[in-house]
Amino acid sequence: MNTHKTIIVVLALLMLGCSGGGSPSSVSVEAPEPVPLSSDTSLASVIGEVRGHSLVEIPFGTTVEVLEASLVVAAGARFDICESDGRTRATGLTASSLIVVTAEDGTRATYTVSILPDPAIVAEWIGFSPDCRQYVIADVPAVEGYKGNMNARLFDGDPATLDYVIAPDRDELTLRNKGTVEVLVRVDGIHPFAGIVHKGERRDFSDEAWGLQLWYHEGSHARLLFMITGDDGKWIGVYGSYDLQPGRWYHIVGTWDETTLRLYVNGVLDDEAANTTGGVRDTAGSLIIGAQLAEKYNAGYGNLGWDGVIDRVIIRSDTLSAEQVQARYNGL
Repeated sequence: MNTHKTIIVVLALLMLGCSGGGSPSSVSVEAPEPVPLSSDTSLASVIGEVRGHSLVEIPFGTTVEVLEASLVVAAGARFDICESDGRTRATGLTASSLIVVTAEDGTRATYTVSILPDPAIVAEWIGFSPDCRQYVIADVPAVEGYKGNMNARLFDGDPATLDYVIAPDRDELTLRNKGTVEVLVRVDGIHPFAGIVHKGERRDFSDEAWGLQLWYHEGSHARLLFMITGDDGKWIGVYGSYDLQPGRWYHIVGTWDETTLRLYVNGVLDDEAANTTGGVRDTAGSLIIGAQLAEKYNAGYGNLGWDGVIDRVIIRSDTLSAEQVQARYNGL
């Protein structure tokens, strides 16, 4: 019996020690407060200038890769250059591209981009607005153009009326050694010698510099002519190889450099000719769109007006390559 009592006492003492009745057997350490993640979505760039949530004055021709290398965001944040949906990675930089910055805590901010104009563009008119001061619209109604452009213009081609768009001469329109004229038009009817774009306004064509129009060629009045005029007043041109068809849209590009004139239709080289002008002459003639003249040539031809819709006119001081022309057609 004594042996049993001894064992019970020992167990009781052991249990008393485990219950913490004596000195503490361990030290409690409090965990540090968690550091909050940053919500900073700030953006800086060595290209262009950040204004609010826009990156502006990006030089024309800047690539996505070059812009990426120029961007700096807050510590712990990341950024993506995306298409207009804000999710798809951009393969090329355009005015609809977005820079999406995601902060360390997941906060997102979207920056728009603004790209400086292509310095080679002399004029770029996607439709014609009465509010624009670069030209005057003379009796040409607005009409829905290509893919819903509501500022396209409808020319009637009627020799009894005078309808056209006229832009005054300026130095940038001389384009002596190289240039590109690009239009998007719909043909409604064929009128002989109708003008689409014509640099020059005199009835005797003494101020004619360059132009795109219909011409009588290979027995047809429905052929294109792209022409330039030299200092001696003589013009050379490249002709379309097939008849334009009423009811159809055509993307037409004429280019020249010091050696060659080229005519492209719907992204494809139609024909070319040697440039023997020695340089396009400089004249004070206005730019006429939708006709060759701003006055009647005669009662039969009127002002040599276009019959159809002109959706856009783009004039450049450089010569687009075949690949660039194809890309522009594909991008319509």
